[in-house]
Amino acid sequence: MRMEDMTDVYQPKEDEDLKLLPCPFCGSHDIVYMKYNHAAGERWAVVCMGCMADIDPGWAQQKHQVQDLWNRRM
Repeated sequence: MRMEDMTDVYQPKEDEDLKLLPCPFCGSHDIVYMKYNHAAGERWAVVCMGCMADIDPGWAQQKHQVQDLWNRRM
C-alpha cells in the first residue's frame, strides 16, 4: 500500500462493532482502517499508528474482513 493510493482513514470507537484490539507489538490503541486504491478496486488494511504494523491481505473489500485478521493475530 502506497501513501498516494490511500483514499480514506477510519478510526473506530471503543463501543463499535468494528472495534480493533490493541497492537500486539507495541500495545498502542491508535489503530486505524485505511482504504486504498488497488488495480482490482478499493481495498482495506489495518494499520497501527504507533509502530506502523499492518494487516493488508490485498483482497479485503470490506472493513470487517481485515478486522477479523487483525483481532485474531496474537
